[in-house]
Amino acid sequence: MTARVLPRPSAEPVRLISSRATVRPRVAAWVVYTLVVALVFFGLIYSQTALDGSAFELQELETQIATAEQQRLELTLEVARLSSPSRVVPAANDLGMVLPTDMRTISAPGVVVRSADAPLSDPLVTASP
Repeated sequence: MTARVLPRPSAEPVRLISSRATVRPRVAAWVVYTLVVALVFFGLIYSQTALDGSAFELQELETQIATAEQQRLELTLEVARLSSPSRVVPAANDLGMVLPTDMRTISAPGVVVRSADAPLSDPLVTASP
């Protein structure tokens, strides 16, 4: 029996990889991953805080709107009360005002009296009775 040498496969030669080179990328990847997670976490906290601030501001504006609406309603009631005939007639009588007994039509040059259904010829110099 004779010994024969087997041919070597044509693959790449065997390389020695130091353990130090394999540890660095893993540590660097974990550091980058941790930093990204921390940044995302703080970004979410910041956005939630900004939304909460906007919600408080919106609530304050809604309160101001409700107050202004209530004040508008009260002022509308006050205008209605002050302009009611039951209040105006006695005040006018106290001032010596009376209802007119005769009516007169006054004509002014340049003013044309027209009926409500007549066409409007010149809107600046017309009047309706």
